[in-house]
Amino acid sequence: MRGGKAAVWLGLVLLCLFSSCSKDEGTEYNIEDLYEESKTLQYQTADSVESFTYKFYWYLEAHPDAQDHPFYTAIDDKIYKCTHGGGVTVNTDWDGERHLEF
Repeated sequence: MRGGKAAVWLGLVLLCLFSSCSKDEGTEYNIEDLYEESKTLQYQTADSVESFTYKFYWYLEAHPDAQDHPFYTAIDDKIYKCTHGGGVTVNTDWDGERHLEF
């Protein structure tokens, strides 16, 4: 009985891997939506910026012609400024000890 459940589970996993269960991250967004989302990047945490960056580059992988769109440069600049701007974000809700490392 136990081996049968494992085989069913393995079959479902393989079915998802090789069927429509796997989604293309870059196709569910458009460049206008990404531009609107990029407007708030400067207020987001580093993890959120990283997540957005992956989403943006997945979109570009699926839509290479988007690099010709006027919003491409604006989004890319916002990502660069958030990741290389040298700003410091401090969570003031944290009651514990704070360590800043430079």
